[in-house]
Amino acid sequence: MSHTLSTGPAIVAPLDDLTLPQFIFGGTHPARPVVDTKAACLIDDETGRALSLDELECRTNLLSRAMKERWNIGDDDVGKDYYPVICWATQQLGAIVATVNPSLTSPELVHQIDIVKPVVIFAHTSTIEVVRETINSQMQKIEVVLIGEQPGLTVDDLISAGLHSTVNLKKKQFHSGEARRRIAFLCFSSGTTGNPKHPAVKSYDLSHVRFCMVAAAPLSAELTQDLLTIWPDIHLGQGYDLTMEANESIELGMTETCAAVSMFPTTQKCGTLGSGGQLVSGTEAKIIKADGTLAKRGEPGEIWVKGDQVVLGYFNDEDAWVRTGDEVLFAENGDLFVVDRIKVIHSIFLKKPSNRLMVQEIMKVKGFQVSPSELEGQLLTHPDVSDVGVIGILDDYSGELPVAFVALTAVSAKRITGNQQAADTLKAELMKHVSDAKSRYKWLKAVHFVDAIPRNPSGKILRRVLRQQAQYVEREKVKL
Repeated sequence: MSHTLSTGPAIVAPLDDLTLPQFIFGGTHPARPVVDTKAACLIDDETGRALSLDELECRTNLLSRAMKERWNIGDDDVGKDYYPVICWATQQLGAIVATVNPSLTSPELVHQIDIVKPVVIFAHTSTIEVVRETINSQMQKIEVVLIGEQPGLTVDDLISAGLHSTVNLKKKQFHSGEARRRIAFLCFSSGTTGNPKHPAVKSYDLSHVRFCMVAAAPLSAELTQDLLTIWPDIHLGQGYDLTMEANESIELGMTETCAAVSMFPTTQKCGTLGSGGQLVSGTEAKIIKADGTLAKRGEPGEIWVKGDQVVLGYFNDEDAWVRTGDEVLFAENGDLFVVDRIKVIHSIFLKKPSNRLMVQEIMKVKGFQVSPSELEGQLLTHPDVSDVGVIGILDDYSGELPVAFVALTAVSAKRITGNQQAADTLKAELMKHVSDAKSRYKWLKAVHFVDAIPRNPSGKILRRVLRQQAQYVEREKVKL
């Protein structure tokens, strides 16, 4: 078997001279249903307030007008935001939206701001302290617009200003084919935020739900059955996608697939239990075994994909594949099953003349990608740490959780020898050293002290050895 191709219908590409808001508000496509533009389009889950497509377009235009007048935002300027109106208002001016995880700490946000250099930041009131701390620490002059009620400039203030603005709103119009090459979003990571169930869900009537697709983290067969018990009449299944983190050494946005690589067929009421579905239309995949050869049906290996949903960094390179770092296999009927994460990940083809390969190991925690080297770098700043290695251990709820193996300095090691209380206190201190600086999903599950971190002759951490040590520690806990 050489490659696996999608058996879905051929894709009808959308017009390639439209911005996203132009397509949302007026674009035509054979697969697009007739939309009642006055019917509720978005409903706020906290207030119950509904906005129609017409209202969304009006608010988008007013916000665009105010943004143009206040910051003269235009081609390729960058703003940070979350909500559709802000995204569309930014994009119809030809500017770029850079999304940011609201759980980031100030040092993490500094890193992203340094990369994208935003013109304006839209921030929810719950995150405003971190945003202002970040801006002040960098002595940058970036105006912040609040989403929510708090003293300061708000989105509603801008929309109201747009009503009285005299600026001529000239929406960005692409040339033929330009939409394929222009960046709309800069995305830094994958995954979703928060718990799997929103507390407000219990207060809503969900009897009208007809379709549910789960992605970013696996849905077990047991949980699938639980959902079908709650919603016996829905179409339910899983999808598989991937999102590699943007890195300052590569062009932003180049290492991501938009939406799905696979999903359960719409002809099925319930997707095959445990499966990520089948390749979506226009997608090609190949499974590469550990020895570099192509796998046959039913054989596991790393999945490489390419298709129109692979964004700009791969768009003009027909021979480029996205290496996912996921070990999968294809069943005879085309169903995709994720077997494991491959611990040599991620591999990224760069847009450089050499087209060289970068390799970075990644853990997947609650759908988020976490770099062990990032956590190791943080721990090495602690005065008691001499060396450190971080690995991911399997967890039924989170997928993986980071665990640190720490070699202490000679003085610190002597201090805790024979003193379990001192050792426990130091472990807690090291875990806090990480949690104070990193987002919650990067927090350590545990710290283990070792005499030395196993490394090969070239100095690379032997994480396989650390995983074996972690398994030993877990077995000893069971015995106790």
